[in-house]
Amino acid sequence: MIIQKSFTTLRFNVTVVLLTSGVMIFWGQPQALVYTSFFLITTLFAGALDFFYHNKTIYLTLLAILLILYVTFVGLRDFGIGTDTNVYIQSYYEEAVSIHSVKHFLTSDMSDLGFLFLSVIGKIWWNDAQSLLVMTEICFAITSFTAVYILNQKRQRIEWSTFIFLWNFCFLNMSMNAMRQYCAMAFILCVFVLLMNRQMVKAMFFFVIAFYFHSSSVIALPIFVIYILSLWGNSKKRNILTVLALLTTLFIVLNIWIYLPSFAEMGIIKDKYAETYGTQSKYDAANLFGVSFIVLYSLTLYGIYKSAKNGILSSGEAYMAYTIHGLFFVLRLTAFFVGYLARISHYYQYIDIFFIAIIFYDKRFPMWVKAGIVLCIVYMWYQGYIWHPGGETYPYRSSILGIE
Repeated sequence: MIIQKSFTTLRFNVTVVLLTSGVMIFWGQPQALVYTSFFLITTLFAGALDFFYHNKTIYLTLLAILLILYVTFVGLRDFGIGTDTNVYIQSYYEEAVSIHSVKHFLTSDMSDLGFLFLSVIGKIWWNDAQSLLVMTEICFAITSFTAVYILNQKRQRIEWSTFIFLWNFCFLNMSMNAMRQYCAMAFILCVFVLLMNRQMVKAMFFFVIAFYFHSSSVIALPIFVIYILSLWGNSKKRNILTVLALLTTLFIVLNIWIYLPSFAEMGIIKDKYAETYGTQSKYDAANLFGVSFIVLYSLTLYGIYKSAKNGILSSGEAYMAYTIHGLFFVLRLTAFFVGYLARISHYYQYIDIFFIAIIFYDKRFPMWVKAGIVLCIVYMWYQGYIWHPGGETYPYRSSILGIE
């Protein structure tokens, strides 16, 4: 039964990737096939992981191969595939080269010591800035995979083919640009999964690591409050408090222009965000609150409701899913006022997509809802990264791999 279900899921995911490839050719974007081909290969490997879930040796071997595929494709891309590869990678690498003691490392002027640590490790085995791109993907992939592995330890709750399928379309491209933040996001995802398993101390440890990769991860602190509230027996009071908190957050977001200079002064946000008030990124302009986003948000909300009703999510997990979903929506509104500040919502979006992978595991999940969610996600990938190349990750190039 489990193998048959895994095959059905894999067939659905592979069909969507193949159809997407056909559409890319039809719409005159043949270079997008580099991405969709990679999506296809990794989705197939992920499907194999599902088939061998109970055979630990094969399971871990396939997981290692999957990691190598991502490290090769993402880590060996050319500089310029991802705007930020030409912004701070070289400076972090040069700082790593100059470090010769722990004291020097701890007193470095670089803002994110976690990312600097990756650079220090990378330059040990490869005397080139490319090593940091490789180390970044190793960190992002291993940490994200760890979250799925932890959740699936006792029983399978997420199918790997679904997670990888969603991960590719939702996060792969932007992870090649916002590298420090996406490493932090992966650690925050682990924080959330550890909290789901009621491992508070480990969760706090992972949160500290996330902060040292990107200080914006402090925006994810409410996750701890959400977890504590999920354990509260009085659901009526809990829900009232949550609604009031979301409305307060909404009020702050809608009046964010008042607080921007103060936030920049305190170091909560960078000066560049205060300076870009009234602008939007290419991605946000295309995808902020168009029909695709509204439909995706609504269908996901309905999906959480159905999964809670079907017992896939416990009452506490359903509460967390609803609240995370609401915070993602509210924080994304920042993009109306400040270019690129909507990235703070990505921490919650990462967990939101993780929940989608969980609810897709429900064999009773309505196919029309699943198809609608997937259609929106694929369309937003096309709009955000192919048609409007957000993060400048398209077209993909790698001189090392011979892809021009």
